Amino acid sequence: MARTRQLESFVNSNDFNFQLLTPPSTSTIPTSRYITGYSGRKFTMSGSLRLVPSSSQPSKLSLPSSSTTGAPSSHSVHDTIRHGLPTTSADLNSHHPLENRLKNWEATQENLKMESLKRTFGLAEPVRRGMEKMIVGADFRPAVLGGPSNLHMDILNGRECWIDWEDVFVGDRLDGETPDFHTEFDAIMRGKQR
Repeated sequence: MARTRQLESFVNSNDFNFQLLTPPSTSTIPTSRYITGYSGRKFTMSGSLRLVPSSSQPSKLSLPSSSTTGAPSSHSVHDTIRHGLPTTSADLNSHHPLENRLKNWEATQENLKMESLKRTFGLAEPVRRGMEKMIVGADFRPAVLGGPSNLHMDILNGRECWIDWEDVFVGDRLDGETPDFHTEFDAIMRGKQR
């Protein structure tokens, strides 16, 4: 019980957003509290071992029923005389079903890795890695000097041997529009005051 209070005071004093949860099966035992996962500045983990992200996009379009908008002779053709001009914006699904899953792929893999570490080594390992990522993500290197290299973050994420297109094409750093040091530092300090 005292260690839980010490952990709560440490979390509150260091501006971490941890969420203490009690499992439903052991809700009467106060020592069975645990902290779940890491996601950015908040520490939340789903507790599942999902390999592939869930899809929130509909994968199929449903045709309108004949009693609501279809013509009597052809059920899939919109009856303009009875129901007015059709609005296709509500019926469009221009996204492929895999698109949403690919957007959430890295977050799902990170949650899987943190949940596996929690189950193998206990809660301390995901908490330690989350704190290390917060420390590494808070460093500042001005754009005049080339900007942050993110090498430490790549090592913590296990991506130090990968070369992605972001590593080769540096984007807007080549167009000469980099702000000077004082402008960039002023913007950072104004953001911290809020």
